[in-house]
Amino acid sequence: MKRFIFKLQTVLELRENNEESKKLEYSKALNDYTMQYNKLTELVCSYKNTLNNSKNEIKKGIKPESISIFNNYLLSIKKNIENQQIKVEKLRELTDIKKKEMFKAIADRKAIEKLKDNEYKKFIKEQNAEEQRVIEEIVSYNYVSK
Repeated sequence: MKRFIFKLQTVLELRENNEESKKLEYSKALNDYTMQYNKLTELVCSYKNTLNNSKNEIKKGIKPESISIFNNYLLSIKKNIENQQIKVEKLRELTDIKKKEMFKAIADRKAIEKLKDNEYKKFIKEQNAEEQRVIEEIVSYNYVSK
């Protein structure tokens, strides 16, 4: 019996390797996005805490210089939040692109695997037909020789 040989095996292996690299790229992009998003969340919490602290200090009665310091600090945090939001948005877009690339690589691999499965089924069908033909020849040869 012949052995099944898939003519596009190297293409399938390339597609599998491409899929793995796209999965890694997506994973890295998602990890970067998550880290930067967490940083943004920390900045927002810091802003809210500082704002609450400054309100409490104002109620207690503080010097005008301290109010100015709190205000400058809040402006600084706000600027950092804006910058971080831009970073997070860019990383979200990059993550979406990497996700689409990964799904395309998966679809490409599955298309080649489907071809392989169809060719294997065809190969098995041909092998079964060949075995059946050989069996029929043996049976007819035995019948004729009696």
